[in-house]
Amino acid sequence: MVLLVSNKCDLMLNYSDWVFNRLTNGRISRPAKNGTEKAVDFTPQNVDCVVFKTRNPIPLLNKVSSLQYLNYKCVYDIYLSPYDETIEQNIGTKREILFAIRKLSDKVGSDKVYWHYSPLFLSDKYTVEFHQKSIKSLCKALKGKCKSVIIDALKPTYKTQVDFKLIDGQEYARFIFSLINIVTAEGFDVIVNFDDQSDKRGYFVDMIYETYGIDTSKKAYIDLGMDDACCGNCLYCSKRDNFKAEKILSTHNPNNLKLDGSSKLLPRKSKTKTKYDSKNQYQLSM
Repeated sequence: MVLLVSNKCDLMLNYSDWVFNRLTNGRISRPAKNGTEKAVDFTPQNVDCVVFKTRNPIPLLNKVSSLQYLNYKCVYDIYLSPYDETIEQNIGTKREILFAIRKLSDKVGSDKVYWHYSPLFLSDKYTVEFHQKSIKSLCKALKGKCKSVIIDALKPTYKTQVDFKLIDGQEYARFIFSLINIVTAEGFDVIVNFDDQSDKRGYFVDMIYETYGIDTSKKAYIDLGMDDACCGNCLYCSKRDNFKAEKILSTHNPNNLKLDGSSKLLPRKSKTKTKYDSKNQYQLSM
């Protein structure tokens, strides 16, 4: 199986202790028939890979040694885009996140870190030239710290609160290829990820195979997150619902088997005691 942390919400922003409690204990709650729940148990031996997907890897830095101790195979899909705090409101400063990506790469190895330049939209402020300049600058800052760059094309939805500038297909294709050329010229591999892809697992299969040589295309993918639980408050996010996110956060219990604290199941009895730093933030020294 593959554990996704998470494709539904950014668990590292507010729930990193819960994630590592679940990975340490090896049990989560999943929906069952008739509105009930069931326990799903796992170990590092039967988990093919843990995929961390986040815009803020800072909480990961204190947890990496625990992951290595538990012997989980991990890949890190880290989002870093040029948008300011008016768009990404609760994510953190770019300087801190860039520093954290570099530190994470030093700890786990650059072959396990993927930089995700996403989402990709155009506006009066975020022009083609702005993106070209930004991605080149970030490439120079992250050279040697990750192998591949993933470029997304954002598909606007009814929940998205960003004023998009629409351009025709050919012009948009030239824009995408200009970014690809910049990234490859800086020595990175490129994965272009489109929203309308039929395989919902998308690039995760490629990331895991490229890193560990494991084919997970037919494996079970279990997402530890919940819809509408993200507290990042990014205006471009189609899953953004601040009311529901605040409600989930208010009932959250880091020791419960379910993110919103509603599980009645008990954690699995463990024969191994694992120690890790439970602090939710990494203290930066810059």
